[in-house]
Amino acid sequence: MRSHEAIIDRSHEVIALNDRGDYTVPSYLIFKDSQFLWDSCITAQAIAHTNTDRAQQEIMSLFRGQAECGRISNETLAGNNWRQKAVFGTEEIDGVTVSGITQPPTIATAVVEIGKHMDTEERDKFFRAVFTPLTRYHSWLLNERVIDETGLATLIHPYESGMDNLPPWREALNDYWLGPRYSSRQIATELGASALGMFRRLFADTKHVPKAQRADNHDVLSSFLQTRALARNGYDIREIWDHTDAPLQQDIGFNALLAEANQALIFIADTIDDDQYVLDAELSAKIEKQLQGISKFLAEIDLAKGGDVRFYNRDARTGKLIRIDTVGGLLPLVADIPKEQADALTKHLTNPSTFWSKCPIPSVSMEDPHFSEVAYWRGVSWPFPRVAIERALRRRGNYDEAHELRHKVLARPGEELKTEYDHPRTGIPLGIHHFGPTAGQDIIFAYQEMSKQKRYTIEHGESEPR
Repeated sequence: MRSHEAIIDRSHEVIALNDRGDYTVPSYLIFKDSQFLWDSCITAQAIAHTNTDRAQQEIMSLFRGQAECGRISNETLAGNNWRQKAVFGTEEIDGVTVSGITQPPTIATAVVEIGKHMDTEERDKFFRAVFTPLTRYHSWLLNERVIDETGLATLIHPYESGMDNLPPWREALNDYWLGPRYSSRQIATELGASALGMFRRLFADTKHVPKAQRADNHDVLSSFLQTRALARNGYDIREIWDHTDAPLQQDIGFNALLAEANQALIFIADTIDDDQYVLDAELSAKIEKQLQGISKFLAEIDLAKGGDVRFYNRDARTGKLIRIDTVGGLLPLVADIPKEQADALTKHLTNPSTFWSKCPIPSVSMEDPHFSEVAYWRGVSWPFPRVAIERALRRRGNYDEAHELRHKVLARPGEELKTEYDHPRTGIPLGIHHFGPTAGQDIIFAYQEMSKQKRYTIEHGESEPR
C-alpha cells in the first residue's frame, strides 16, 4: 500500500480535475457539467480536511436548483440542458436544469462532518446558512414522499436510491416494463438496437468502460420507461400512484441515510440554539416516525435463532418485503436502530462469505443468487456505502472493524486510478477512472488512519477517544 500522504495527494489531484469552480462533477471523462447530490457530499467532506471554505461552497451549490416544493434533485446541470430535459422531462430553475427525482439525502450529514473542521464561529455561520434549505428538503421528503402509515419515504425511481440497478429495483422494473405486460422483443424491435446504442453513446457510459461493467440494455430501457411514466405524471407520487401501477419502493438504504440525516438536522438546530432556527413539532414527529419505521416495516428479525437480522426494500404497493440481500440492507447501521439489531447486522457485514471480501463491501451479498462480481450495482464494491458504513462503525464503537475496512480499501490494487468501483474478491479497479467520490473516500479514510487522536464525534457532537 502507498503512504497515506501519497494517497491523499493523488486524491486531491483527481478532485481538482473534476472541479468546476463552485462544484465538482463525478468524473471529467464523461460528465461535462453534471453535479450529483451524494457525490458532492462525499467530495465536500474530503475537501474539508484542508479547505473548509471550498467544502462549504460545494454544499451550497447543491441548493442552486432547489425546487419551490423543497426537492433537491439527484442531478443539477448548468444552463438550459437539452439532454436532461429530453431524458427526464424536467425544468430549468434559476439558470440550472434539474431532474424531477432526488438521491440519498446525505447533505445534513455532510454538513455536520464538515463542521468538525471549523471553529465555533465559522461552524455557526455555516449551520445558519444551510438550515432553511435543509429544512425545506427534509420537509418535502417527509410530507410528499410518505404515503402510508409506515412513516417511510417511498421512492419512484431506482436512481433515487443512488444504487441504480441494485437487484430489488432491477427485478421489479424489468418484470414490469419488459415482462409479461410487454414483450422485451417487441420493445427492442420498436426502438431498434441502433437507437438504443445511440442513446447510450450520448451518455458515454460505455465509451470508457466495458459493457459488462455497466447496466445492461434491459436495465437502461426499463429505467427510461419508468422515467417517462413519472414525467407524464409530473413526478407527483400521488398522481403516479393513482394513474399508473409502475413499481414504487420503500428503499432501505435511502431511508436509513434519511434517518441519519434527520438526526444531523436536529443536531444543526440544537447547535445554532436560536429560536429562529428550530424544527416545528410536526416535522420532529415525522422524523421520529420515519426512524421507527425502519425496524418495524423493513426488518426481518429473528434474534432467537442465531441473531439473524436482515433489512430489505419493501414494495410500496403490496407491502411485501423484497428479500434480496444487498448493501442497502447494511445501511441501517447509520441509523439509531436498537443495539442488538446493530450488533447482529455488524456480524453479517463482517462475514467473509457475505460482505467482508478482500475489497469490501460488495453491493450484493456474495451468498445471494443475484450476486455478479463485475456487474455495476449487482456485486461490485462502491465508495458511497463504504463511507457511510465506516462512519457508522466508528460511531458505534466498532473501531477494529472500521480500521480493517479502511485498510482493505486503501490497499486495493490500482488505488491511484480512483475508479468508480472495485472487484470485491480481488480489488481490481473497475469502472470509470478519476472518480471524485472515490478520491473523497480515500482522503477521508487516509486521514482517519493517520489520526493519532483516534476520536470520533458521538451523537453528532460529543468527542470520545478510541
